[in-house]
Amino acid sequence: MVPEVGLNIGYEVIRGMHLVLGYTLLYTNNVARPGKHIDRGLNPTQNPSFTGITPTPLVGPARPALTFRGADFWAQGFNMGLVFRF
Repeated sequence: MVPEVGLNIGYEVIRGMHLVLGYTLLYTNNVARPGKHIDRGLNPTQNPSFTGITPTPLVGPARPALTFRGADFWAQGFNMGLVFRF
């Protein structure tokens, strides 16, 4: 579920012409943001191209590793418009 709240206000400038202003807020939690999932650590013993020797047993944790870190996400929006009715 992604809750969203919006508010629009209109004002009749002259007969048949309305000025409209609005605001929208959207919130969701536990989303996967790409910047939080990139593991920048690297274990050089898991790839022979780093050491130049044939594959050896892995020393230490396998890196990069997949980790899930959920985050909150807020989005805001403003809108305005001019409505003509005739």
